[in-house]
Amino acid sequence: MSREHAAGISLEEGLRTLASLELLPAAQRHLADEAAGKLSGIGLYVAVIGEFKRGKTTLINALLGANLLPTGVLPVTAVPALVRFGTSPRATLRLLDGAEVAIDVEDLSGYLTEQANPANRKGVREAIIEYPAPVLASGLILVDTPGIGSVHRHNTQAAMDFLPRVDVALLVLSVDAPLADSEARLLEDVAQTAARVAVCLNKVDHLTPSEIQEAVDFVRPRTVALCGRSDVKVFAVSARDGEADSGLAALTAWLNNDVATAQNALSRQRGVRVATTLLSLVDATLQLEAAAAAKPAREAATARAAFTAAQAALATAVDDESTLLLAACRGATDTVIEPRAAALRENLPPLLLAAKDEDWADRYAAAAISWRREVGEALIATMRGPVDRHAERVQELATRFIAAVGQAFGVSLPGALDLSPGLDVEAVRVDLTDDPGALAMGVRQVRARVPGTLGRKWRERARRERAIEDADRLAGRLRYATLRSVDRTARGWISEAAQASRGLSEALAGAVARAEAAAQRREAIVVGSDVLARVESVRNSLLGG
Repeated sequence: MSREHAAGISLEEGLRTLASLELLPAAQRHLADEAAGKLSGIGLYVAVIGEFKRGKTTLINALLGANLLPTGVLPVTAVPALVRFGTSPRATLRLLDGAEVAIDVEDLSGYLTEQANPANRKGVREAIIEYPAPVLASGLILVDTPGIGSVHRHNTQAAMDFLPRVDVALLVLSVDAPLADSEARLLEDVAQTAARVAVCLNKVDHLTPSEIQEAVDFVRPRTVALCGRSDVKVFAVSARDGEADSGLAALTAWLNNDVATAQNALSRQRGVRVATTLLSLVDATLQLEAAAAAKPAREAATARAAFTAAQAALATAVDDESTLLLAACRGATDTVIEPRAAALRENLPPLLLAAKDEDWADRYAAAAISWRREVGEALIATMRGPVDRHAERVQELATRFIAAVGQAFGVSLPGALDLSPGLDVEAVRVDLTDDPGALAMGVRQVRARVPGTLGRKWRERARRERAIEDADRLAGRLRYATLRSVDRTARGWISEAAQASRGLSEALAGAVARAEAAAQRREAIVVGSDVLARVESVRNSLLGG
C-alpha cells in the first residue's frame, strides 16, 4: 500500500472520528461525515445536466443497462434522482420536510415526473435509488436532473439548486442543435465547481461518421473556452442504441477510470480543509470547557455573561453584514438593471421594425442573449467588491468573537478558524425559461388583408404598437428574472455565513454549558483519554501518519 493511499485512509478515519464527536454541533459533524464519504468513494456525484428533451434520462438508463428511470415525450423529470450501487433495486424518497419514505422502484414515475407530481406537490427533495449496475460499482452516483429551460420554471430551479453539489458534470447536447446560449451558460456555471466536465453529443445514430466528427470538432473548442480548462471531454453517443459503437463504452471507461483518479485529489483537498477547521474548533471547545470549569462561581457567572454578550454581538453583526450585502446586491437594480431595461425598451422596437415579420422571433431572441451577457458582466463587476468585503467581514467577526470569549474565560483560543463563506459572484445568472422568440406573438396578429392606403397605414401603426409592446414585455421579464437571480443568490450567501457563525457559537456554548453542569454537580471536568486520543489521531491524519 502506497504512503499516499495510506494517508488517504487515515484522513478518512480522522474525519469519521470528528463526525462522531459530540463536542461538535450536528451541522459540523455532518460536514465531516460528508467529506469522509467523498474520500471513500461514496457520494461521487456524476450529474447529467442540460436542457429538457436532450435525452438525459435515456442516457442514464443506457449507462445502467436498464429502463430504471421514467422517460417520455414531454418534459418528464421534476426532481433530482440519485442512482447508486446496491445489490438489489430499491428506492427512498427524501422529502422537503426532512422525512424519508421507502417506495417500490416501479412507483418512481409517480414522484419523479411532472405529469404525476405537478409542481412537486408531493414535496419530494430527491430520490435515492440503489441498483446493481457495473458502472456504479466504483462508487459513482449518477444524478438525473430536471431539464433547464422547460415550460416548468420550478424544474429549472431544481436543476440549478443541485449544481453546487456536482463533482462530475455530463452536459447532454443534441447533435442537431448543439450548444445553445442557455447550455453555454450552464456549462460555465458548473465548470466553476465540478472536478471534471464532459459533454455528450447525443442522438448521433442518424449521422455518418464524418458528420459526427464534424459536430465534435465544432463543439470541443467552444466547450474548452467556456470552461477555461483543456481537460473537457466530448463524447458522441446514442443513448437509444445499445450497440458497441454507440459511444457508451468510451463514456463508461472514462467514468470508471479517469474520473475516479481525478476525484481522489479533490476529495483529499476538501477533506484536509474540513478536518483542519473542525480540529481547531474542537481544540477551542476543549480549552474553553477546561477554562470555564476552573472559574470560581462568581467569576464564572461574570464570564458567562460576557460570553452571552459576545454571542449576541456576533449574531447581530452577522445579521448587519447580511443586510448590507443584500442592500448592495439590490443596489445593482439602480446601477445595472434598470438603465439597461430602459435601453432595451427604447432600442428594440426600431430593430424589430427594420426586420421582416418572420424574423421578429430571431431579433427578440438575440436581444435576450445580448441582455444576459451584458447585464451578467455588469453585475459581476458591480457586486464583486461588496461580496468580497462580506466574506472578509464574516471571517473578521468570527475571529473577534473567539478572542472575546477567550478573554472572558482567561484562555487563548485558536483564532485561525476559516469560517468565511465561499462566495462566488459569478453564481448570479440570468435565466428566462420561456423561449424569447415565443413571446413575440404580435406580428402574426397584424396581417389582416385590409386593401389600399388605409390598410397599409393600419398595418404600419399596428406593427409599431406591437414592437413597443413586445420590447416592453421582454424588458420586464428579463428585469424580473435578473432581480430574482440576484436576490436568490444573495440569500444563499447570507444563509451560508449565518450557518458558519452559528456553528461556531453553538460549539463554544456547548463547552460552557458542560462546564456549568459539571460545576453544579461539583465534579471536575475531565476530558476522557479516549476523546483526547481520538482528537490526536485526527491531528496525525492531517500529517499523513
